[in-house]
Amino acid sequence: MSSLRIRTVLAACGCLLSAFSVGAQKPKITLDEYLNTTEITGTTLAPDASSAVIATEAPDWKANNFRHDLWLWTAKDGLKPLTRSGTDERPQWSPDGKWIAFTSDRAPSGSSESGDSDGDKPNRVWLISSSGGEALPLYKEKLDVHAFAWSSDGSAIYISAKAPQTHEEEDKQTDEWKDVVRWREQYRGDLLLKIAIAPALARAVALPLANTIPGKAAGDAEPSAKLPEGATTVAKSDLAIAEIAPAPNGKALAFLTEPIHKRIENPADYEVFLVDTDGGAPKQLTHNAAMESNLRWSTPC
Repeated sequence: MSSLRIRTVLAACGCLLSAFSVGAQKPKITLDEYLNTTEITGTTLAPDASSAVIATEAPDWKANNFRHDLWLWTAKDGLKPLTRSGTDERPQWSPDGKWIAFTSDRAPSGSSESGDSDGDKPNRVWLISSSGGEALPLYKEKLDVHAFAWSSDGSAIYISAKAPQTHEEEDKQTDEWKDVVRWREQYRGDLLLKIAIAPALARAVALPLANTIPGKAAGDAEPSAKLPEGATTVAKSDLAIAEIAPAPNGKALAFLTEPIHKRIENPADYEVFLVDTDGGAPKQLTHNAAMESNLRWSTPC
């Protein structure tokens, strides 16, 4: 990491820490102060290293949960809130620095998900301009994202998500299993999808206001999950896809798998694969009796 980037991260983190400081003059921290500590869960620099997005986690005692918010730091304006929904995480800058993508379980405009329980709210990818404003969903379909990454040219975002079921498949599964609690057979592998940014933003701007979908009453159930509009399938995996790393030349994608059930039982569940961005059969690159993580491509010459 360059010295400029290091200084930017240090300055941004220092600014956030001072913003939440309870008073440097106090010799001892109280129990209340300790329990109300805001934790920095991640930082990501703009491509030109002039600004940074900082992700935080803070207790919300009234709501009985933890808030996850994003903050934008710039040398000119210092630290300012970027998002305020309380469920925003995993920020990623677009290659040109104009957009910031992140995950959130907030409901899109026109959705009736506000009444869903926390376990039923999907984490979608959202986009917000680096200059501020309202965040827009990358897609409106009720599909929970597992991992995402910008394409090398910034024209699209790749996401991984559980392969959705049709109504017929859901009904068949219900008839077969009734009320039996399933631990393994219920799991399906992931799809690696590509969603173009420009048409996705156009669709997001055209979304109706909340609870004003024609022919749909407020509180009506959403239809079964389906693929996002305009999404193309790049690859299929029998396992969950935990990380996605596009090649710098934009011709290939590396991705990392993990067990769908999240239990560490078999090292073979954690492997690195490679697939063309145009699609095709993924090629397994690793065959290790170990757990891989943190995919990174070498910098092109």
